[in-house]
Amino acid sequence: MARFDGHDLVIAIDAATYLTLVFRFQSAARFRSNFSAALRAALEDFGAPRTLLSALNDVKFFCDLELGYHTDLRRVQRNLNDLPRAHRDPCVPAEAVAMRFGGPLALPAPSAH
Repeated sequence: MARFDGHDLVIAIDAATYLTLVFRFQSAARFRSNFSAALRAALEDFGAPRTLLSALNDVKFFCDLELGYHTDLRRVQRNLNDLPRAHRDPCVPAEAVAMRFGGPLALPAPSAH
């Protein structure tokens, strides 16, 4: 968070690419939609393929399913990162992260609900 010209701004940076998002913090209730709008605009500005924007919608769908079974967001996140993605090598995000950082795959998600 930063304050500029009387406005609270959210500044978010993707660690892998340093893609930076900046948007006004209006309220907690609007955070998600404002973050999504900033991300969508940034991806469009840089010519991200529509397949990436479509993938975001797919992940949201699977996230909604996971949330129907689990309340632990860390478990939901882990499960989403174990979900294979089409046209990626490696196709599993958890494997891609492990390869990028040169480490082993993370421990399995906690067995809590």
